[in-house]
Amino acid sequence: MIEAAPTDAYLETLGWGIPVAVMPMPMMGSTAPASLLSTLVQANCEVLAMLCLVQAAAPGTPFLYAPAPMVMEPHSGRFTSGEVEHALLGGSLTLCLEQLLIDVEVFRRCRRLHRGVGSAGVKGLAQEIQAAGPGGNFLANRSTRDAVNRGEW
Repeated sequence: MIEAAPTDAYLETLGWGIPVAVMPMPMMGSTAPASLLSTLVQANCEVLAMLCLVQAAAPGTPFLYAPAPMVMEPHSGRFTSGEVEHALLGGSLTLCLEQLLIDVEVFRRCRRLHRGVGSAGVKGLAQEIQAAGPGGNFLANRSTRDAVNRGEW
């Protein structure tokens, strides 16, 4: 099922250059059939449906595969995240701050690579190279400070 509100939100952000993160949350036994395999299949189908829609609307849009299948507590019908099956679906059991920092750094590097190699700031480059001379450095150059400030790396 593709819900209207999140779908509209995804489609509104197309063209902004930000990834679309699709996170369906089928819950085994309530919003998904009562088997692990069918819950996983449903989660993947929902992600693939949104991937097809987003790519049809704006080909090449970055896309994050982020399903979060869950398990219902069969006696109450609630989501408690304490069932052993829940660990098999990998959902929200731990918060690892170290991994979060690593993920942020990976995202920053990917965003930097996506920008590519530009030509901003190369005016006067030959003169700077000549002024530094063999074995020289560019630490004190204004162009180095400018490059740092504009996020060159």
